Order: sequence, then C-alpha cells, then structure tokens
Amino acid sequence: MFTYAVKSVFVIIFGVMFSFMLFYVLPDPAYRVAGGFADKATVLSIRKKLHLNEPITKRFVTLTTDTVMGRLESFYTNQPVMILAMVKLKVSFTVIGFGLIFIFVLGGLLVAGQVISRRLKKWVEMLSNTVAVVPVFISAILLLFASTKWGLSKNACAGLALAIFPSILLSSNVVLRIEEAKQAPHTLVARAFGLGKIVMFRRMIHELAPSFVILSNALIFFLIAGLAVVEEIFGIPGIGHWFLLSALRLDLPVLFAVSVLLSLGVVALDIFNKIIVWLLDPRQRNAY
Repeated sequence: MFTYAVKSVFVIIFGVMFSFMLFYVLPDPAYRVAGGFADKATVLSIRKKLHLNEPITKRFVTLTTDTVMGRLESFYTNQPVMILAMVKLKVSFTVIGFGLIFIFVLGGLLVAGQVISRRLKKWVEMLSNTVAVVPVFISAILLLFASTKWGLSKNACAGLALAIFPSILLSSNVVLRIEEAKQAPHTLVARAFGLGKIVMFRRMIHELAPSFVILSNALIFFLIAGLAVVEEIFGIPGIGHWFLLSALRLDLPVLFAVSVLLSLGVVALDIFNKIIVWLLDPRQRNAY
C-alpha cells in the first residue's frame, strides 16, 4: 500500500512537471502567445505576466501555488481558471454519467448477444481491434443528426457516442474471460464435485475482475480524447471542448490547469481500479 501511494504521488508530480515544461518552458511561451508579428512591448508584457523572467524553479513554484490557491487566471477571459474548470467539469460529468450508464447497458446486451450468436461475436472482436477514436467520431456524427432531427438530449447522445467503443471493448473481454473460465481446470473440477451455482457464480466474478480494470483504463483514454471529440461535435461546453478551444487560443493557464486535473483524474481512476479488484478478487488482497 505504501509503495502504491508513493507511485500515485509520483504520477501527480510528474504530470504537473510535464505540463509545466510543455506549456511554460519549451518553446518560449511569450512568442507563442504573442504571435510572430507582435512588438517588443507586447512580448515583454506577456513574459512579465507569465513570470518568465524568474528562474525556472521559482516560476514552477509560483505557477503551482497560483493554481492551488485559485489565483491563476485565463488569458482570454481574465477569470480564475479553477473556478471555470469546476463549471466545465459539472457539464462534462453529465456526459460521463450518461456514458457510464450506456456502457453497462450496451455492454450487457453485447455480452448476451455474443453468447447467443457467433456472428455477432466475430463482429465485436473485429470492432474491438479498431482505432478507438474512429467509432466514437462516426457515432457522434450520426447521433448529432439524430439529436437535431428528433430533439433528443445532446448530453445523452454525447454519452451514448462516448460509450460505444468502451462497451464493445468490455463485452469482448468479458465473453473471452467467461469462455476461458468455463474451460479452466478448477472450473471442471468444481463441476465434477457438484458445487452449487452460487459458488460457481462467485468464482466467475473473480475471473471477470480484470475486465472491469480494462474498462477503467479505457475510461482514462476517453476522458482525454473521446470526451473532447464528442463535446466538440455536439457543442457541449465541457472540459474537453474548453481544452481544445484553449489550445487554439494558446490560453496557457487553462492548458496547464486542465493537464494537472487530468493527472489527478488518472490517479483517481487507478485507485478505482485497485478498489474494484480488491472487492471482486480476494486473491489480490494480499498484494495490498
């Protein structure tokens, strides 16, 4: 447990330092923000506002402190970045909530369908090996048309678009593990001794625990890429749409703050992984 805590802290620190280097050090941020035709006074003003004349160590401490204390402001709106981030996160959490619901609904239907139909199983296996953003982008376009034509909720349609690929990935992995568990030696021995269905079901849950970890790892990707895609397509003012817009505007404080939040999100989802495995698979409890 101590080792895992140290690793989580290291991931957060690395995320903060990487974001700092990317947006505030390499290359010179003042010229990126000012543009190629800015005069010297504009560049100097930007350097002062970004504390670029200070040593890198002091600049990093100042930026991190301003972010934590809520003093970091957006270039574009001059409003506190963290306050704006909380507003955007509330919008994104609505989309994510719909996405989670659809992931388990679609995943359950696909698992049942693959058990019944081998043809569907082959299609799901093929789709699970494709690039993730492709089905997200295509489904988002189709669902945007549906939401416009029939007046459906944009948040719900965006959540459905976000859920399609993770549900395919989850259902494919679950079906594979179910088939492997049915043919495993301990399962065959348990059947030979006539153990009850409840015992077999509990054992099956233990075997499926890694599939939920895969789902959580997939969510890390979709929080970074898929969420930005669907929010941009549907015009939802969430954290993903805000990040892309800020990247176009070179709003460095926003880019830094969102990157830090993503680092925290990755650690939170990793903790969620460990909790799920700890609850579902008693064999893993000794590892913590």
